[in-house]
Amino acid sequence: FSLPSLTHHALPINIGIDIDTVDIDMRYQTVFDEVTILEELPVALRNDLSSHIYGDVVRKVPFIAAGDDFFVMNLCTQLRPQNALKGEKLLEKGDLAKFIYFILDGSVGVCENPLPAVEDDQEKRVENFDGVKLFPGGFFGEESVLPFVESGIYNSELSQITSRYSVSAIALMPSSLSYLPGSAMLALLKHYP
Repeated sequence: FSLPSLTHHALPINIGIDIDTVDIDMRYQTVFDEVTILEELPVALRNDLSSHIYGDVVRKVPFIAAGDDFFVMNLCTQLRPQNALKGEKLLEKGDLAKFIYFILDGSVGVCENPLPAVEDDQEKRVENFDGVKLFPGGFFGEESVLPFVESGIYNSELSQITSRYSVSAIALMPSSLSYLPGSAMLALLKHYP
């Protein structure tokens, strides 16, 4: 058993041994869904693996860094992977803010202006990009999701109606990201005010 797209992470020996003991038949698969694979793992192993893959990145976010190890582990298990091609639009200024993004590999450009409409030529979108470049360990989208946390309570109704991204973002090169859905953030904030 191996986790094809997860094996690029240098796993601690104890997690590697635990993964080797899991019986998931993937012999005839050519496309792998990390979320589905992680969901098939025993809970303790899934928690350890998610914390190992995402823990260092999410701890760079100030409000997460203040949380305890259990909070971080629970947050890491809620993250979902996303791969982006060079020039791919990740979010547009004014879009409904649903996710906080974390950059695992590659580079993402964030700007305050709407992205130019060059749908046919993603290369041009990257060449014409004028904004801030973020790299592994960077994050974005939080400023549009987090303002709806008041007095330790997340106002989900208000955020779903009015929360809009204040920036646009594109992948400046092929990139691996993870994102945290707003609904997962809501559930975490209810348990960790």
